[in-house]
Amino acid sequence: MSISDAFSSQPDLAVPRLTIESRDKLQALLPEENVDTKNPVDPGAVGMTRLDQIIRIVGEDPGIDSILLMLTDEILFHFENEDARKMVAEMITSMIAGAARNIGKPLFTHMMHVRDNNEVFHCRSLLIDKLMEKNVPWSDGSFRESAQVFSKLAGYYKYLKETG
Repeated sequence: MSISDAFSSQPDLAVPRLTIESRDKLQALLPEENVDTKNPVDPGAVGMTRLDQIIRIVGEDPGIDSILLMLTDEILFHFENEDARKMVAEMITSMIAGAARNIGKPLFTHMMHVRDNNEVFHCRSLLIDKLMEKNVPWSDGSFRESAQVFSKLAGYYKYLKETG
């Protein structure tokens, strides 16, 4: 099941199309190959280097109420040194937290599960600890499970708006 299917099938959720203006901004920012500027946005290999700009563009789109950012610990595997891993985890999560504050809309992260081993567990823990330090909400598990959590949050938000 794709992320779009998982989210579109839940009550109180939709995966709206981005405006032409937002898509044009993303296309100008990203390379032409192996990216998708529709919603969900797939920034390809350059995504992490331009993540704050991507979040800003998507966050400014009038049809977007909140953002779910797919995050993987894969980037940390490229560093064998523990201090380097900690520094990269700090940089990534600081960028996410700063972007979330700047867009003024809820931003959540979904920790994608890539591999199973002790190194993965440790890298995931580094990122999750940093996300929690910065009060960035995160989910783990399948797309379907994250969509269910997101749907409950959206339903609760809707309830709060209706009651007062």
